[in-house]
Amino acid sequence: MAIYALLLTLAGALFFYEIPLSDDRVTLSAVEFTTSDAEDPERLGGVSWQAVDLPDDWRRREPSASNLWYRGQLALDETPERLWAVLIPALRMNAAVYLNGVLIGKGGRFEDPVARNWMTPQIYFIPNGLLHSGDNRVHIRVKSDPPGSGQLSRLEFAPYQDLLEAYDTHYLLRITSIQMGTVMLLFMGGLIAILWFARRSETYYGYYALAVFIWALHNLNVFVVEIPIGTRYWDAFAFLTIGLYTIVCAIFVHRFLPIERPRLERWLLTIGVIGGGLLLLLESSSFYWFAYTIWYPAVFTLGFYVLATVFIAAWRQRSTDLQAIAASGLVIMLYASHDMMVMNGLADWQDGFFIQYGAAVLLTFFSAIMVKRFASSLDTLDALSQNLERRVEEKHLQIEQNLERIKHMERQRATALERERLGRDMHDGLGGHLVSTLAMIDTGRADLRKVSTAIRDALNDLRL
Repeated sequence: MAIYALLLTLAGALFFYEIPLSDDRVTLSAVEFTTSDAEDPERLGGVSWQAVDLPDDWRRREPSASNLWYRGQLALDETPERLWAVLIPALRMNAAVYLNGVLIGKGGRFEDPVARNWMTPQIYFIPNGLLHSGDNRVHIRVKSDPPGSGQLSRLEFAPYQDLLEAYDTHYLLRITSIQMGTVMLLFMGGLIAILWFARRSETYYGYYALAVFIWALHNLNVFVVEIPIGTRYWDAFAFLTIGLYTIVCAIFVHRFLPIERPRLERWLLTIGVIGGGLLLLLESSSFYWFAYTIWYPAVFTLGFYVLATVFIAAWRQRSTDLQAIAASGLVIMLYASHDMMVMNGLADWQDGFFIQYGAAVLLTFFSAIMVKRFASSLDTLDALSQNLERRVEEKHLQIEQNLERIKHMERQRATALERERLGRDMHDGLGGHLVSTLAMIDTGRADLRKVSTAIRDALNDLRL
């Protein structure tokens, strides 16, 4: 229980993470907004503006908007002497920043497919001479895809080098760590796949490798900015991969423990096929409703089932390996609950989604245990091989001993046969001479010369 509590405490520390910004920064939070498809500030014309504070979430206030413009004033006491920059810690999906009418940076394409910067922080340096003392006009164009899902955090202005350090730290946590984790998972998945090819009878190796590859594909949704297909189908890909990952995990756990539940597995595969088809075929409005209200809660419920199954097996078997998996599964459920709250506006969206961190922890534990199991199987096989060699040597020695006994018995038998033959020969030869000699003596007709000859013949037979 202490290990469980420690792991959850470490995982929960992510909720309290803050970007390490310098005290010299200038934060822009009080702005105005307007709905417009204009491509630059000069084309905004006589639009009406409304006041709003950053961070801003459109989902309830502008549920159908695709393009919003923000404007604000950046007041400086003096003209900066060093190179400055602007940092956007979080937004959805893409943004372009103008300072005093000059474009200083944008996150990529604004046309479909829109660049996905929903997890990627943005930093743009400000050319020297563009900032001046007094008020500086700032315009931010934000593109939401799908409509109504746009978000924009506060803008942080500071010397470029100071912001770059904060940006690098934030980028490391949000993007680089996921990229490194994905590479690691692909390596582990490839290794487990090789183990499965070596041991086809243990199917849980194959299901595990498949789950790892599916999750690696899902992670593309985190760090790929310029997506190759439209947002609607890219989102379908993201929802489909997380659903397939959970289904494959459930089947894998059944094989790993092992548990026989073929009917449930057939139901899961059927639901996966039907749900996946709906994700690909529904219109955009129906698709997002189905994805957020039915598909993702169903995936969450299935994940809870997988975790509960591992928990029960861990406590029944008193297995340290299963306890480690169950503890990492708790981390996944913690992060999945956070993500559900973010989706429903109950948690701060600026923190982003955390499920990718939990899955990396779980799959890492599983990979270590799978490799450990395989190594244990090899050790067992080596022990069996050594035991077999020892037994073969023992049997070989026994066979040699038996052969020696057989040879000894054959010699004894040959000796006995020879003795028997000698006995017969002595009986037939020596015995005959002695009987005939005794008969001559008994009848009184014994001739000493003949008796002598008979006895001499008997002696010769005995000598032979």
